[in-house]
Order: sequence, then C-alpha cells, then structure tokens
Amino acid sequence: MADIKQITVGSTTYNIVDENAARRTEIPYLETDITGVFEVTSTTLTVSIEKITGMTSINWGDGINQTDFPTSPVSHTYSVAGTYNFVIKGATELNIGAFGNCDALIYINIPKNITTINQFAFANCHSLKSVYIPENIVSINDSAFQGDGRPTALERVVIDAHITSINYSTFRYNSNLTTITIPNSVTSIGDGAFDYTSVSKVYFKGTKAEWDAISIGNGNEPLNTATKYYLSDGGNSGSVVPEQIPHSETDITGVFDASYEPLVTLKNLISVT
Repeated sequence: MADIKQITVGSTTYNIVDENAARRTEIPYLETDITGVFEVTSTTLTVSIEKITGMTSINWGDGINQTDFPTSPVSHTYSVAGTYNFVIKGATELNIGAFGNCDALIYINIPKNITTINQFAFANCHSLKSVYIPENIVSINDSAFQGDGRPTALERVVIDAHITSINYSTFRYNSNLTTITIPNSVTSIGDGAFDYTSVSKVYFKGTKAEWDAISIGNGNEPLNTATKYYLSDGGNSGSVVPEQIPHSETDITGVFDASYEPLVTLKNLISVT
C-alpha cells in the first residue's frame, strides 16, 4: 500500500505525497555521509558552506572533488545552471551555521553518525523544500531552521528523531510551512518555535493525552490552532486515533500511511495506480 502514488475518485485524481521521498528518491542516502542537492539558477553561482567538523572531502557534483579546506566558509563556483548532487564525507557534526544562508540548497540528507543539528545550521535556506530529521538526531538547537522574513520554500517537516524538545525559534519565519510530524518523545516546544509559519496540520506520533501534556511556549499560535492527527502507536499503519477519521454511514473512509496524510472519502468505483 505504501507504494501507491495516486488514487482516482470519480473523475478526480489525487496524488499521495510521501514525506520521505526527498530522502529516498531525489538523492542517494549514505549512512555516513551528508548528501544533498544544490540548485544553480544562473550561469555563474558561488555556493558557500561552513567548514564542517570532520569533513574530509566534498564532491560538488560537477566533477570537482575538494579535499583541502584552508579557510571557512568553503566556497565553490558553478558555471552552468542545473541541479547538482553533492556528497560531504567524514562529517561528524552539523556546526553552527553549517548551511546557513545557502539559498542553493534544496534537499539534504543527514547521515546516521550525526546526532545534533546545531544553532542556525540551516537558517535562511530559502530554497530548502522539505526536511526529514532521522531518528539518530537527539538534539535540534535554537533557530536551526529559522528564516529571516523572506519567503521560504519549506512546506513539510518530518521529525523521526527521539528528541525531547523543539527549541526556541526552530522554524520561525518559514511562512510556507504547513505540515509537521512530531514524535511523542517531545515534552516541550520553545517560545516562537513555529512563529510566523502557516502550520495547519500536525501529525503527532502519540495520543491526545500525550500531546496535551507538552509544554508549549509563547509565540506558537499556528501550532496551537492547527488540526491535530494523533498516531497512537508511534506512526505504524492503522495507528490513527479513530475519532480523527471522518465517519460516513455509506462510504468507506480511512487513512493511507504513506505520509500520515488523511486522504479522501472513497465513493462509488475507484481505481488505484
């Protein structure tokens, strides 16, 4: 069922969006290396990142493999517009401001050997489209994904990490952020973590009682008013609390577990592809 990409109801076709698609299909996932995609929109563009702890090489995706990093930030100039898959080997930490202000970054994969996303690590990455935070992450520091008030591309965030807090201003100013998945290990959400976002759907990997027990700081109005979906056993198939599924006496209703996204009421004959 998780491989279903579309569902057709009558004359309307609905796409099923997989939250982890960026990690699995857009770029290779390497357990010990940072991988991602830079999007170059002009004929000459210089991309800069901070020198990352433990980094031994960067393959910039255009045939250049850099192994010497005498200064920080580390910069590279692309001469042809396009998308470039990059690989950073040896990294052991996402430093403060690691990819901060990198507008070319559109996707990122965080490997298993990294456990902390430090302050401002992805701040002001206006083109970053989606974020998947894997289970190996134990701490996301203040303002890690904060914007600066300009429009951002970030719409969805999935946190599989066993973190206990979402800290101060973590996602502030991501005005297009509408959907977030939060683990039931979270017990506190800091001031302004979701300030100036458009969060309207929260998928919580726990019960309503566990959600109500979370200490939520000031400046999180979008989070407070969002529709909540409680995934009672940590997010496995069939775990959505029954009262969160619309009931119909004549129609089959339910939820596909492709992205914790409630879909459509199924009416009449349907075709699935």
